[in-house]
Amino acid sequence: MIIKTDKSEFENYLSDAANIYGICEKVFLAETKEEAATLIKEANKNKIQITISASRTGLTGGSVPENGILISTEKLNKIISLDETNKLIEVEPGVLLSDLQNYVEAKNLFYPPDPTETNSSIGGNVATNASGSRTFKYGPTRNYVEELEIILPTGKELTLKRGENYFSDFDGIITFNDNSQLKIPIPNYIMPSVKHAAGYYAKPNMDFIDLFIGAEGTLGLITKVKLKLIDLPKQILSMIVFFESEENTFSFVNEIKQKCKIGESKIDLREIEFFDENSLNLLKSDFPNIPLYTKGAVWIEQELENNEEEVLDELIEIININNGNSENIWFALDENERKKMKLFRHSIALKVNDIISARGLKKVRTDNAVPDEKIYGVLQIYLQFNQTK
Repeated sequence: MIIKTDKSEFENYLSDAANIYGICEKVFLAETKEEAATLIKEANKNKIQITISASRTGLTGGSVPENGILISTEKLNKIISLDETNKLIEVEPGVLLSDLQNYVEAKNLFYPPDPTETNSSIGGNVATNASGSRTFKYGPTRNYVEELEIILPTGKELTLKRGENYFSDFDGIITFNDNSQLKIPIPNYIMPSVKHAAGYYAKPNMDFIDLFIGAEGTLGLITKVKLKLIDLPKQILSMIVFFESEENTFSFVNEIKQKCKIGESKIDLREIEFFDENSLNLLKSDFPNIPLYTKGAVWIEQELENNEEEVLDELIEIININNGNSENIWFALDENERKKMKLFRHSIALKVNDIISARGLKKVRTDNAVPDEKIYGVLQIYLQFNQTK
């Protein structure tokens, strides 16, 4: 175990990517599950506050300590096993998302969740139920978690396998690894039907494992994760389409999302993201080939199954109907070109972070979910608010 007691040695553990700062007495880098369990037991016995930290890429202060001690999982970073036949992988919580994705893709397997920050940790992804651009097709991290090993605040250890333990309405009994049991209730509230990450996940008769996914580490320290994989898609079409009006941008988005819901359409996007004019202006120094007079852009990706020509024909038709710049579409059909396109998308967040840091500001970011038909109206409200600032 690595222990840091001098603040000058652990100052970088006191903040996250939002520039939110905190304080703590010591930082512990546990190198085994047993070390982490001992730390948690001692802290519980002495009533010392614990903060669990992973890669600190979050933007909401979740990994920032408020007194007490901080336990980092960065040394718990082993890929434990890969079951290629059943498409399952076991990892420790400190494994980085990018390392996991690269590892499984080399085996022709695929881990669909793709949060913006690829240097985030798997433990952090599970703790926050991280999603990302591919959520449009594949959903969030929760959909791929098959098993968790957890150390609770008392130091007791718990193994949860999906499909084995369920609540009865809003009550349940947890069986720990030492066969002792604890009866627990979960909140009896109605969760919104849209994507959200607020509060504990709580539904009547739900699987026990889902209570710990998205709980922000408040219920225990995750020490092992088993994740479900799928086959690696063979061919992917990526493209960025530019528009000279916001209205056309959003009419394109609405139409193409409707196409994804229609069974007879060849369009089945896995990603769709919108860039407004301000975002594009921020990127022009690094991407000078962004077309002039552009007011908005849409990045889309689709997996192809020997139907490239049909998909492209349908996409181009929708682009033309909505007055997209069909003469200047950025295409990517191989992995190198796709990486460049991904850099385009991720550069916005990096540039905003640089501006925030340079000005000594805090950046707390969250995602808002609104019905499709309300998206453009919400954007107009944001723009009007900006103009009054």
